[in-house]
Amino acid sequence: MARSGVWHGAVVAALALMVQGWWLWQLGPVLPPDSGSFIAAARELAGPGGGFVGPGRLHEAALAWSFYRAPGYPLLILLHEALWGASWAWGLVGLQLLLAGAATVAFHRALLAITLHRGLALFGSLAQAGSFALVVHPAILSDSLYASLLCLALSLLLRGGMEGGVGLRAAFAVGLLLGLATLLREVGAYLNLLWIPLVLAALRPGLRHRAVGLVVFAAPMLAAPLALLAWNAARTGSPFLTTVGQVVYFQALLPLAARGVAVFATDPVLAQAASQAFAPFTNVEVVALNHHLFQPYALEAPALARLASATWRYAWAEHPLRMAGGALARIKAHYLFTPFIPLENFALVPLWTEGSPRLLARFDRLMRAALAGTDAALVALFLLAALCRVAGLALSAAFLATPVVAARAWRQAPGARLALACWPILPATLGLHALVHLEIRYFVPAMPALLAAACFTLAQLPGLSAKPGPWFLRSQPRTPQGNAP
Repeated sequence: MARSGVWHGAVVAALALMVQGWWLWQLGPVLPPDSGSFIAAARELAGPGGGFVGPGRLHEAALAWSFYRAPGYPLLILLHEALWGASWAWGLVGLQLLLAGAATVAFHRALLAITLHRGLALFGSLAQAGSFALVVHPAILSDSLYASLLCLALSLLLRGGMEGGVGLRAAFAVGLLLGLATLLREVGAYLNLLWIPLVLAALRPGLRHRAVGLVVFAAPMLAAPLALLAWNAARTGSPFLTTVGQVVYFQALLPLAARGVAVFATDPVLAQAASQAFAPFTNVEVVALNHHLFQPYALEAPALARLASATWRYAWAEHPLRMAGGALARIKAHYLFTPFIPLENFALVPLWTEGSPRLLARFDRLMRAALAGTDAALVALFLLAALCRVAGLALSAAFLATPVVAARAWRQAPGARLALACWPILPATLGLHALVHLEIRYFVPAMPALLAAACFTLAQLPGLSAKPGPWFLRSQPRTPQGNAP
């Protein structure tokens, strides 16, 4: 079982690496719009203004990038510049691809443990490797390493939980991985709390062991955001994680402002600046608003982030239904297909370089082209893409059914409590980002949790494990392992 877990997972990881390597050969490291902010943050941290130990450009610009971004990724950029010089982007993307491959192998073995079914484990690891991760791994973005660290942490917990329970060293390793992830994306400081039920479910039985294990897990996980708070307090005099709120909180108010709701009237300075900055109410004007507040009113990035946060909270208090409607509008129906659309994700890799999506990246355009033309290749691609979407929809349905299925299989299936404990990670990730700003790449870190829960649910279907099938899809014997309920 262990050998097949490594072999199958390695094949999936190798396929993903070949796809991403081909795109790297065609395009080089991909530079999305957000890449510039990470590179600028690295320059500020290493610059003569003392960005690492002092205020840097805080007094010079509304958007001080070394405060806007968590420090982990900019520091990695500086490290790879020191190692590889002008080729630093290739070295950094190489690290991202290697860690992504290791995460895929580990995740496959975890799926094999929780489902006891080779076919489902292979399908789930293909879905994980072929998710939007295909797009972010070759790009200069913190999302890649953040997602890989979380995938490794989840794999440790699932496999350990199914093999007698997680020990103290593994609990510390999981907490350390989550802590390092927080240094890459500050949202981890909030989302990591959702891992506590999963850690408790995966730890070895015994009240004392679980209490000690929880402390051992929480120590490195909480140390990272606390260190970040202390570091920014030393640099500016006030503790905060990042100043990204100065943009995303204002972005969340744009739908209401576009409808004429006076969301910026809570502060006279803000109202005046908003009247100068906003015309079509787009995200570009959010940056302009920050500049209008910085130039004449001398509001620096931490103060701008606090003002944006206070305005956002006031809008929720005064217009809860409208704000909730805006949050729900950010959750699109087509997200139900995202668990398995590898063809579309493959075609999306050059989007940030070329500026417009290729035909295969847009299912609606591919469908129209296949129906209107006589090209057999287009028809075949459309049918394959449609089949992938059906599989993605089946995974989403299985995920949504997990709470019910896990509750019914609580005593019979050893992985039920683990599947149920990892279920909230995706809805919470989706919901937290929908409150302010949601992009498809924010799904990547939570996708392994969705797939683990969905594959467990599919493994409980009557007769699935009884079908022999080819040797590489044959199920593993179901043995009673894991924590006793």
